[in-house]
Amino acid sequence: MLDDKESEDKTRLPLTSVGSMKVLGGVWVAYEKPGFEGHQYLLEEGAYRDWTDWGGYDEEVQSLRPIVGDFTSSHMIMYSEKDFGPKGSNINVLGIISNLKDTGYGLRTQSINVLSGVWVAYENPEFTGEQYILAKGLYPSIEAWGAKNCKISSVQPIVMVRI
Repeated sequence: MLDDKESEDKTRLPLTSVGSMKVLGGVWVAYEKPGFEGHQYLLEEGAYRDWTDWGGYDEEVQSLRPIVGDFTSSHMIMYSEKDFGPKGSNINVLGIISNLKDTGYGLRTQSINVLSGVWVAYENPEFTGEQYILAKGLYPSIEAWGAKNCKISSVQPIVMVRI
């Protein structure tokens, strides 16, 4: 008989590279590393022939999670200081912003309060570069959403379209 640790190791399948995938329903986040760390990739319903289809840096995917949330209304507040600091600047976001620099808020975001909806924040303007998926909740520091720096240049809510 195997002890719990040995049993766990034998039943866990290593997932390091993915040739292709198909999302049958819902919205998912794929992560480059185990434990929901590393590059984040938003996966919506559909087929992904290879890693370039999901915007990957390579074929490495080691963890996945579904996104559960209210996709009908979206509202978040972004703060230039950690822990929602009152001394810095903040911006109420209710929809798509392709370049935060144009709003006068700036590019430095160190905490976020997602009041409703699910958002994708991008490091670069026009929805490019590193992406971070933000569900409803408090993100007191950049580490809370998996970033390595405080630069967010564009944001957009995830909206579910019924056909």
